[in-house]
Amino acid sequence: MDEEMRGFVDLLKCMFGYMDSLSMRWAVDLEIPDIIARGGLQSVLTVEEIASQLPSTSPNIDFLSRIFSFLAMRGIFTQAVVGNQVKYGLSPMSKLLVKNRDEGDSMNAMVLLQTHESFIAPWYRFRDSSLGSGFPFEIFSGKPVFTFAKENPEFGGLFNSAMASYSKMLMKHILSVYGDGFKGLTSLVDVGGGNGFSVSKIAEAFPLIKCYNYDLPQTIRDAPTYTGVEHIEGDFFVSVPQASAVFMKMILHDWGDEECIKILRNCRRAIPEQGKLIVADIVLAEPGKEKEGFDEIARMVDMAMLAQQRGKERTEDQWRKLLKAGGFGSYNIIHLPSQMSIIEALPLQNQ
Repeated sequence: MDEEMRGFVDLLKCMFGYMDSLSMRWAVDLEIPDIIARGGLQSVLTVEEIASQLPSTSPNIDFLSRIFSFLAMRGIFTQAVVGNQVKYGLSPMSKLLVKNRDEGDSMNAMVLLQTHESFIAPWYRFRDSSLGSGFPFEIFSGKPVFTFAKENPEFGGLFNSAMASYSKMLMKHILSVYGDGFKGLTSLVDVGGGNGFSVSKIAEAFPLIKCYNYDLPQTIRDAPTYTGVEHIEGDFFVSVPQASAVFMKMILHDWGDEECIKILRNCRRAIPEQGKLIVADIVLAEPGKEKEGFDEIARMVDMAMLAQQRGKERTEDQWRKLLKAGGFGSYNIIHLPSQMSIIEALPLQNQ
């Protein structure tokens, strides 16, 4: 294949890339992974067997067969010939889409969120945004994503479910890789901690740490009770409760630099000279230096942020400047087995 033809093939793959995510949405929407999983994670079924469990008395078998062939080609389901029948099973990808996973970290809601019409539509506003007309999501909806989620309960519920499931998966990585980083702390506040699940896992693993979950009143109001966790209402743009360490997971990437500096300065005021800041967020590779795998995913997440919010993912140099402006000096980056990293930062003295 010559260079021009290779370029043509690659172009078509990129152009039709939407088929991967939207056909995955189709599978999640019809609960296909759950149908297969009812017989066990190793179960395999024919299209007809799957169709018999769909909410229809006359499913389109030809349509189903064609889309299953595509999904198997993309690795979303497995495909095998058993006797004279083609059967489909769960791949490593689709196992993550089963709603009732034992770990409680299904990516089911995240797929539905990222392919939701309200998250796809802003991409059609990229031209306007690049020419200075504002942020894509706000051009589309007329308001920031968090306000939109609050005013649209269906979308808001999906958003919260997706973030909660992803948080469960991320906390497993954090505790397995960075667990020693929590040792010796006497108190810790999870800033923007939502319903408190993340800090509850820290409290569970380190019961001697006094843990606080800090978020807006409307979020804390519905938060469940966790052993070893105290919920505190407040606004991190105004202040942060005092503790020997501040933990923030996927918070700063939601905001621009000015907002982040304000949050970080409040965090600096909240911890003692010997305290520390623990940030779980993405650290982008420098442009052109991305490696295949998690570096690519990190850049994709940055594109999602570009479409959906005012925030962004940052390179190490950008994090260093942001931390210094917020009152933090030396730092250490610990990479997790995902696109996420832990940034452990110490306060600048006499700030």
